[in-house]
Amino acid sequence: MDGSAAPRTRIALARVDECLGGLEQTEMAGVLATALLSGREQQRWQRIRHPRRRREYLAGRLLVKHLFLTRFAGSHTPIRASTAWEPYLELAAAGDFGLAPFGPDAKARLQAFKDLEVVAPDPGRSGRPRVVWRSRDISGCVSVSISHAGGWVVAALSSQAEVGVDLEVVEERSPCFQRFAFTPRERAWVDCARAAAPGATPARLWTLLWAIKEASFKAGVLGQRPAWQTEVVPAATSLAAVAAELPPAEGPLPAFDLRLRGAGSPWLDGAAAVVTPAWVMVAVGAVDAERRNGSWTSC
Repeated sequence: MDGSAAPRTRIALARVDECLGGLEQTEMAGVLATALLSGREQQRWQRIRHPRRRREYLAGRLLVKHLFLTRFAGSHTPIRASTAWEPYLELAAAGDFGLAPFGPDAKARLQAFKDLEVVAPDPGRSGRPRVVWRSRDISGCVSVSISHAGGWVVAALSSQAEVGVDLEVVEERSPCFQRFAFTPRERAWVDCARAAAPGATPARLWTLLWAIKEASFKAGVLGQRPAWQTEVVPAATSLAAVAAELPPAEGPLPAFDLRLRGAGSPWLDGAAAVVTPAWVMVAVGAVDAERRNGSWTSC
């Protein structure tokens, strides 16, 4: 694929164990893991006490750094929304990172990982981390989002939209939680989706809907409102694609449209999902509502 046609939204998905496995097989595992993080990232990592959470934090940062250095390290221009939001999924593992402790490029590669920082967001950024490349904040040029659950980690980078990604373990949602977290229209959407895709279980659909809300919040399109206070409904024409069980595979992810209702006018955004029996991954790209002409047909 030539540079002009390269997707401007990349999503990397990996098992946490596989993502860190290459590092753990060397005596320098701890030294290498620490060496890959910037000073601020190391401070945050050291404050995490739970071993699993420390591994998830490191795996998420490794995925972001890998994606950036291989796909986004060129020139940086401000993010401009596009009607053709086409996220591309990559499956990653430690061997893809080029972090062998020996070799002619090892020192430069390790330094590059350290030079790319994923740090805490500024107030008002709806939880999206900031991206700092060689001491320059490029968050206005490259948007980043990270999530992890069920032994998996996902990272999304985009130069065409503010991006949010969420990974959720498939589980039953109690009727009390459904009434609290979902509007009547959203609950009706689940009934429609079950009819459109008989193989989709209620647990998978509730998890999918919650992941859509969380990813939308991370993309910043909900402002400061929590996810449960905003109605998020996929377009009716997207039901079959959303509810289908799709094994994770590298390549373009088919996008579907969303309608988001909050305190003001609805926003229109692109989204993509990977749905498995064990977990659901959703990515949302905040695009310009005025450029959209979607048809919001009810079920």
